[in-house]
Amino acid sequence: MPPPVSVCIANYNGERVLPATLAALAAVADELGAGAEVVIADDASTDASVEVALRAWPGAHVLRARARRGPASARNDALRAASHDLVLFLDNDMQVRRGCIAALAEALAADAAAVAAMPCVLHAARPEVVQYDGAGAHMLGLMTLDNEERPASEIDLATRAIGSIVSSCMLVDRRRLAALLGVAAAAEPFDPEFGIYLEDHDFALRARLAGARLLSVPRARALHGAGTEGLSLRRGGSYARERVRALIRNRWRIVVKAYSPGMLVALTPALLLFEAAQLAGAIAKGRLGSYVAAARELIARRHDVLARRRQFQATRSIPDTELLSSAGRPFAGAAARGWFERAALAVILRVAALNWRFTRRR
Repeated sequence: MPPPVSVCIANYNGERVLPATLAALAAVADELGAGAEVVIADDASTDASVEVALRAWPGAHVLRARARRGPASARNDALRAASHDLVLFLDNDMQVRRGCIAALAEALAADAAAVAAMPCVLHAARPEVVQYDGAGAHMLGLMTLDNEERPASEIDLATRAIGSIVSSCMLVDRRRLAALLGVAAAAEPFDPEFGIYLEDHDFALRARLAGARLLSVPRARALHGAGTEGLSLRRGGSYARERVRALIRNRWRIVVKAYSPGMLVALTPALLLFEAAQLAGAIAKGRLGSYVAAARELIARRHDVLARRRQFQATRSIPDTELLSSAGRPFAGAAARGWFERAALAVILRVAALNWRFTRRR
Protein backbone atom coordinates (compact mmCIF):
# COMPACT_ATOMS: atom_id res chain seq x y z
CA MET A 1 0.00 0.00 0.00
CA PRO A 2 1.54 3.35 -0.98
CA PRO A 3 1.89 6.04 1.70
CA PRO A 4 -0.83 8.71 1.65
CA VAL A 5 -0.12 11.84 -0.35
CA SER A 6 -1.44 15.37 0.04
CA VAL A 7 -1.79 16.94 -3.41
CA CYS A 8 -1.37 20.71 -3.23
CA ILE A 9 -2.41 22.67 -6.31
CA ALA A 10 -1.64 26.38 -6.62
CA ASN A 11 -4.30 27.90 -8.83
CA TYR A 12 -4.95 31.22 -10.49
CA ASN A 13 -7.62 31.48 -13.20
CA GLY A 14 -7.31 27.80 -14.05
CA GLU A 15 -10.90 27.23 -15.11
CA ARG A 16 -9.82 25.82 -18.50
CA VAL A 17 -6.97 23.61 -17.27
CA LEU A 18 -7.99 22.33 -13.83
CA PRO A 19 -10.42 19.67 -15.13
CA ALA A 20 -7.64 17.90 -17.07
CA THR A 21 -5.26 18.14 -14.10
CA LEU A 22 -7.80 16.65 -11.70
CA ALA A 23 -8.91 14.01 -14.21
CA ALA A 24 -5.30 12.87 -14.54
CA LEU A 25 -5.06 12.63 -10.75
CA ALA A 26 -8.26 10.62 -10.57
CA ALA A 27 -6.88 8.18 -13.14
CA VAL A 28 -3.93 7.39 -10.85
CA ALA A 29 -5.76 7.65 -7.51
CA ASP A 30 -4.41 4.25 -6.48
CA GLU A 31 -0.90 5.79 -6.33
CA LEU A 32 -2.01 8.42 -3.81
CA GLY A 33 -2.56 5.97 -0.93
CA ALA A 34 -5.41 5.58 1.53
CA GLY A 35 -6.56 8.87 3.03
CA ALA A 36 -5.03 10.95 0.26
CA GLU A 37 -6.34 14.47 -0.16
CA VAL A 38 -6.39 17.32 -2.67
CA VAL A 39 -5.83 20.86 -1.41
CA ILE A 40 -6.40 23.69 -3.89
CA ALA A 41 -5.00 27.07 -2.91
CA ASP A 42 -6.84 29.54 -5.10
CA ASP A 43 -4.98 32.82 -5.52
CA ALA A 44 -8.01 35.13 -5.83
CA SER A 45 -9.05 33.83 -9.24
CA THR A 46 -11.49 35.95 -11.24
CA ASP A 47 -12.90 33.02 -13.23
CA ALA A 48 -14.92 29.96 -12.20
CA SER A 49 -11.84 27.96 -11.12
CA VAL A 50 -13.16 26.98 -7.70
CA GLU A 51 -16.56 25.86 -8.95
CA VAL A 52 -14.95 23.86 -11.75
CA ALA A 53 -12.51 22.23 -9.33
CA LEU A 54 -15.21 21.19 -6.89
CA ARG A 55 -17.27 19.65 -9.68
CA ALA A 56 -14.22 17.69 -10.85
CA TRP A 57 -13.10 16.69 -7.33
CA PRO A 58 -15.99 17.19 -4.85
CA GLY A 59 -13.88 16.31 -1.82
CA ALA A 60 -11.14 18.86 -2.51
CA HIS A 61 -10.21 21.25 0.28
CA VAL A 62 -10.28 24.72 -1.28
CA LEU A 63 -8.46 27.68 0.25
CA ARG A 64 -9.61 31.01 -1.15
CA ALA A 65 -7.27 33.98 -0.92
CA ARG A 66 -8.91 37.41 -0.70
CA ALA A 67 -6.16 39.06 -2.78
CA ARG A 68 -3.68 37.75 -5.30
CA ARG A 69 -0.31 37.03 -3.70
CA GLY A 70 1.34 34.60 -6.10
CA PRO A 71 2.09 30.85 -6.13
CA ALA A 72 4.70 31.05 -3.36
CA SER A 73 2.09 32.07 -0.80
CA ALA A 74 -0.49 29.71 -2.32
CA ARG A 75 1.83 26.74 -1.94
CA ASN A 76 2.67 27.67 1.64
CA ASP A 77 -1.05 27.91 2.47
CA ALA A 78 -1.75 24.53 0.88
CA LEU A 79 1.18 22.93 2.69
CA ARG A 80 -0.02 24.17 6.07
CA ALA A 81 -3.47 22.73 5.36
CA ALA A 82 -2.09 19.36 4.22
CA SER A 83 -2.39 16.33 6.48
CA HIS A 84 0.38 14.03 5.24
CA ASP A 85 4.18 14.01 5.20
CA LEU A 86 4.37 13.40 1.46
CA VAL A 87 3.18 16.47 -0.41
CA LEU A 88 2.81 16.60 -4.18
CA PHE A 89 2.95 20.17 -5.46
CA LEU A 90 1.29 20.68 -8.84
CA ASP A 91 0.69 23.61 -11.13
CA ASN A 92 -2.92 23.85 -12.24
CA ASP A 93 -2.01 22.78 -15.79
CA MET A 94 0.09 19.72 -14.88
CA GLN A 95 -1.15 16.22 -15.71
CA VAL A 96 0.62 13.34 -14.00
CA ARG A 97 0.92 10.11 -15.94
CA ARG A 98 0.49 6.58 -14.66
CA GLY A 99 3.44 5.62 -12.43
CA CYS A 100 4.64 9.18 -11.88
CA ILE A 101 3.67 9.58 -8.22
CA ALA A 102 4.72 6.05 -7.32
CA ALA A 103 8.15 6.54 -8.92
CA LEU A 104 8.71 9.83 -7.10
CA ALA A 105 7.75 8.28 -3.76
CA GLU A 106 10.03 5.29 -4.37
CA ALA A 107 12.95 7.56 -5.21
CA LEU A 108 12.49 9.58 -2.01
CA ALA A 109 12.17 6.42 0.08
CA ALA A 110 15.43 5.10 -1.37
CA ASP A 111 17.46 8.24 -0.57
CA ALA A 112 17.33 9.33 3.06
CA ALA A 113 19.09 12.63 2.29
CA ALA A 114 16.54 13.69 -0.34
CA VAL A 115 13.72 16.10 0.54
CA ALA A 116 12.15 16.55 -2.91
CA ALA A 117 11.89 14.76 -6.26
CA MET A 118 10.57 15.85 -9.65
CA PRO A 119 9.60 13.93 -12.81
CA CYS A 120 10.47 14.37 -16.45
CA VAL A 121 8.08 17.08 -17.62
CA LEU A 122 6.84 16.84 -21.20
CA HIS A 123 5.01 19.41 -23.29
CA ALA A 124 1.30 18.56 -23.24
CA ALA A 125 1.02 19.69 -26.85
CA ARG A 126 4.16 17.75 -27.83
CA PRO A 127 4.44 14.82 -25.43
CA GLU A 128 7.37 13.37 -27.33
CA VAL A 129 9.50 16.41 -26.33
CA VAL A 130 10.96 17.12 -22.88
CA GLN A 131 10.34 20.55 -21.41
CA TYR A 132 12.79 19.77 -18.57
CA ASP A 133 13.64 16.84 -16.33
CA GLY A 134 15.61 18.67 -13.67
CA ALA A 135 17.38 21.95 -13.10
CA GLY A 136 20.70 23.43 -12.13
CA ALA A 137 21.81 26.41 -10.02
CA HIS A 138 23.71 28.78 -12.30
CA MET A 139 26.25 31.08 -10.65
CA LEU A 140 24.54 34.13 -12.21
CA GLY A 141 21.60 33.56 -9.85
CA LEU A 142 19.21 31.85 -12.23
CA MET A 143 17.99 28.33 -12.87
CA THR A 144 19.05 26.19 -15.83
CA LEU A 145 16.81 23.48 -17.27
CA ASP A 146 18.11 19.95 -17.82
CA ASN A 147 17.44 18.21 -21.14
CA GLU A 148 15.37 21.16 -22.35
CA GLU A 149 13.61 20.45 -25.68
CA ARG A 150 15.22 17.04 -26.16
CA PRO A 151 13.31 14.04 -27.52
CA ALA A 152 11.87 12.09 -24.61
CA SER A 153 13.16 8.85 -26.11
CA GLU A 154 16.78 10.00 -25.79
CA ILE A 155 17.10 10.87 -22.10
CA ASP A 156 18.70 8.67 -19.44
CA LEU A 157 16.06 7.21 -17.11
CA ALA A 158 18.33 6.84 -14.07
CA THR A 159 17.44 8.83 -10.96
CA ARG A 160 20.03 11.53 -10.27
CA ALA A 161 20.77 14.39 -7.89
CA ILE A 162 20.09 17.86 -9.32
CA GLY A 163 21.16 21.39 -8.43
CA SER A 164 17.71 22.96 -8.38
CA ILE A 165 14.11 21.89 -8.82
CA VAL A 166 10.98 23.06 -10.62
CA SER A 167 7.85 23.12 -8.47
CA SER A 168 5.37 22.63 -11.32
CA CYS A 169 5.37 18.98 -10.25
CA MET A 170 7.44 17.86 -7.29
CA LEU A 171 7.00 15.50 -4.35
CA VAL A 172 8.30 16.80 -1.00
CA ASP A 173 8.87 14.93 2.25
CA ARG A 174 8.02 17.66 4.73
CA ARG A 175 9.04 15.54 7.74
CA ARG A 176 12.59 15.50 6.40
CA LEU A 177 12.35 19.17 5.49
CA ALA A 178 11.32 20.04 9.06
CA ALA A 179 14.22 18.00 10.47
CA LEU A 180 16.57 19.92 8.21
CA LEU A 181 15.26 23.48 8.50
CA GLY A 182 13.14 23.41 11.64
CA VAL A 183 9.36 23.13 11.94
CA ALA A 184 8.64 26.84 11.51
CA ALA A 185 10.79 27.20 8.38
CA ALA A 186 9.39 24.01 6.87
CA ALA A 187 5.86 25.40 7.26
CA GLU A 188 6.80 28.24 4.89
CA PRO A 189 9.38 26.76 2.49
CA PHE A 190 8.55 29.24 -0.28
CA ASP A 191 9.47 32.87 0.30
CA PRO A 192 6.14 34.75 -0.03
CA GLU A 193 7.98 37.91 -1.05
CA PHE A 194 8.81 36.28 -4.38
CA GLY A 195 5.22 36.41 -5.54
CA ILE A 196 5.79 34.70 -8.89
CA TYR A 197 8.89 33.11 -10.47
CA LEU A 198 12.05 31.60 -9.01
CA GLU A 199 10.41 30.80 -5.67
CA ASP A 200 11.15 27.13 -6.39
CA HIS A 201 14.81 27.92 -7.16
CA ASP A 202 15.02 29.81 -3.88
CA PHE A 203 13.50 26.80 -2.08
CA ALA A 204 16.01 24.49 -3.75
CA LEU A 205 19.04 26.55 -2.77
CA ARG A 206 17.90 26.80 0.83
CA ALA A 207 17.39 23.05 1.05
CA ARG A 208 20.74 22.29 -0.57
CA LEU A 209 22.63 24.79 1.59
CA ALA A 210 21.32 22.86 4.58
CA GLY A 211 22.66 19.61 3.13
CA ALA A 212 19.58 18.12 1.45
CA ARG A 213 19.51 16.36 -1.89
CA LEU A 214 17.05 17.04 -4.70
CA LEU A 215 16.22 14.31 -7.19
CA SER A 216 15.22 14.03 -10.82
CA VAL A 217 13.29 10.83 -11.59
CA PRO A 218 13.07 10.75 -15.41
CA ARG A 219 11.08 7.53 -15.54
CA ALA A 220 8.27 9.47 -13.84
CA ARG A 221 6.39 11.51 -16.44
CA ALA A 222 4.00 14.47 -16.38
CA LEU A 223 2.50 16.72 -19.05
CA HIS A 224 2.71 20.51 -18.75
CA GLY A 225 0.18 22.79 -20.40
CA ALA A 226 0.52 26.31 -21.78
CA GLY A 227 0.86 28.13 -18.46
CA THR A 228 -0.92 31.18 -17.05
CA GLU A 229 -2.45 33.47 -19.61
CA GLY A 230 -0.74 36.86 -19.70
CA LEU A 231 2.39 35.58 -17.93
CA SER A 232 3.67 32.39 -19.52
CA LEU A 233 6.28 32.64 -22.27
CA ARG A 234 4.71 29.52 -23.80
CA ARG A 235 1.39 31.31 -24.26
CA GLY A 236 2.42 34.76 -25.45
CA GLY A 237 5.89 34.16 -26.87
CA SER A 238 7.27 37.20 -25.01
CA TYR A 239 7.86 38.29 -21.43
CA ALA A 240 5.01 40.21 -19.79
CA ARG A 241 5.97 43.27 -17.74
CA GLU A 242 4.96 41.56 -14.50
CA ARG A 243 7.15 38.58 -15.35
CA VAL A 244 10.13 40.81 -16.22
CA ARG A 245 9.85 42.70 -12.95
CA ALA A 246 9.52 39.52 -10.91
CA LEU A 247 12.45 37.77 -12.59
CA ILE A 248 14.78 40.73 -12.06
CA ARG A 249 13.74 41.31 -8.44
CA ASN A 250 13.74 37.65 -7.46
CA ARG A 251 17.13 36.93 -8.99
CA TRP A 252 18.55 39.73 -6.87
CA ARG A 253 16.87 38.27 -3.79
CA ILE A 254 18.42 34.86 -4.47
CA VAL A 255 21.94 36.23 -4.93
CA VAL A 256 21.71 38.32 -1.75
CA LYS A 257 20.21 35.52 0.34
CA ALA A 258 22.16 32.47 -0.79
CA TYR A 259 25.67 33.59 -1.73
CA SER A 260 28.48 33.98 0.80
CA PRO A 261 30.29 37.36 1.00
CA GLY A 262 33.43 35.83 -0.49
CA MET A 263 31.49 34.41 -3.43
CA LEU A 264 29.81 37.74 -4.13
CA VAL A 265 33.24 39.38 -4.33
CA ALA A 266 34.72 36.59 -6.47
CA LEU A 267 31.86 36.68 -8.97
CA THR A 268 31.76 40.48 -9.28
CA PRO A 269 33.02 40.55 -12.91
CA ALA A 270 30.36 38.16 -14.23
CA LEU A 271 27.57 39.59 -12.07
CA LEU A 272 28.32 43.16 -13.17
CA LEU A 273 28.46 42.16 -16.83
CA PHE A 274 25.15 40.37 -16.54
CA GLU A 275 23.60 43.35 -14.77
CA ALA A 276 24.79 45.74 -17.47
CA ALA A 277 23.34 43.48 -20.16
CA GLN A 278 20.08 43.10 -18.25
CA LEU A 279 19.71 46.87 -17.89
CA ALA A 280 20.58 47.44 -21.56
CA GLY A 281 18.03 44.82 -22.59
CA ALA A 282 15.36 46.41 -20.41
CA ILE A 283 15.98 49.79 -22.03
CA ALA A 284 16.06 48.39 -25.57
CA LYS A 285 12.79 46.48 -25.08
CA GLY A 286 10.91 49.26 -23.35
CA ARG A 287 11.09 47.50 -19.97
CA LEU A 288 13.08 50.08 -18.03
CA GLY A 289 10.02 50.72 -15.86
CA SER A 290 10.00 47.05 -14.85
CA TYR A 291 13.70 47.22 -13.98
CA VAL A 292 13.24 50.34 -11.85
CA ALA A 293 10.17 48.85 -10.14
CA ALA A 294 12.14 45.70 -9.29
CA ALA A 295 14.93 47.79 -7.74
CA ARG A 296 12.45 49.83 -5.70
CA GLU A 297 10.72 46.71 -4.42
CA LEU A 298 14.01 45.12 -3.37
CA ILE A 299 15.14 48.27 -1.56
CA ALA A 300 11.78 48.65 0.16
CA ARG A 301 11.98 45.06 1.43
CA ARG A 302 15.71 45.07 2.23
CA HIS A 303 15.21 44.30 5.92
CA ASP A 304 13.15 41.21 5.08
CA VAL A 305 15.75 40.09 2.52
CA LEU A 306 18.58 40.41 5.05
CA ALA A 307 16.56 38.60 7.73
CA ARG A 308 15.92 35.73 5.35
CA ARG A 309 19.59 35.73 4.37
CA ARG A 310 20.46 35.09 8.01
CA GLN A 311 18.02 32.15 8.01
CA PHE A 312 19.68 30.72 4.90
CA GLN A 313 23.19 31.08 6.20
CA ALA A 314 22.37 29.72 9.67
CA THR A 315 21.79 26.22 8.26
CA ARG A 316 24.59 26.29 5.67
CA SER A 317 26.52 23.01 5.47
CA ILE A 318 28.09 23.24 2.00
CA PRO A 319 30.21 25.90 0.26
CA ASP A 320 29.01 27.88 -2.73
CA THR A 321 31.39 25.97 -4.98
CA GLU A 322 29.25 22.88 -4.34
CA LEU A 323 25.97 24.76 -4.53
CA LEU A 324 26.49 26.57 -7.85
CA SER A 325 27.70 25.84 -11.37
CA SER A 326 28.51 27.64 -14.61
CA ALA A 327 27.04 24.83 -16.71
CA GLY A 328 23.95 25.30 -18.83
CA ARG A 329 22.06 28.29 -20.17
CA PRO A 330 20.12 30.25 -17.53
CA PHE A 331 17.54 31.49 -20.02
CA ALA A 332 14.76 29.94 -22.04
CA GLY A 333 15.77 29.57 -25.67
CA ALA A 334 13.01 31.94 -26.74
CA ALA A 335 14.40 34.70 -24.53
CA ALA A 336 17.29 35.45 -26.90
CA ARG A 337 16.07 36.56 -30.30
CA GLY A 338 18.18 37.77 -33.17
CA TRP A 339 21.89 37.41 -33.76
CA PHE A 340 22.88 40.31 -31.49
CA GLU A 341 21.08 38.95 -28.42
CA ARG A 342 22.42 35.46 -29.02
CA ALA A 343 25.96 36.84 -29.42
CA ALA A 344 25.64 38.90 -26.24
CA LEU A 345 24.36 35.86 -24.35
CA ALA A 346 27.30 33.81 -25.59
CA VAL A 347 29.76 36.45 -24.38
CA ILE A 348 28.11 36.64 -20.95
CA LEU A 349 28.17 32.87 -20.52
CA ARG A 350 31.80 32.70 -21.63
CA VAL A 351 32.85 35.36 -19.13
CA ALA A 352 30.80 33.66 -16.42
CA ALA A 353 32.47 30.31 -17.12
CA LEU A 354 35.94 31.85 -16.94
CA ASN A 355 35.03 33.73 -13.75
CA TRP A 356 33.70 30.50 -12.23
CA ARG A 357 36.78 28.51 -13.24
CA PHE A 358 39.06 31.06 -11.59
CA THR A 359 36.86 31.16 -8.49
CA ARG A 360 36.89 27.39 -8.05
CA ARG A 361 40.68 27.30 -8.27
CA ARG A 362 41.16 29.84 -5.48
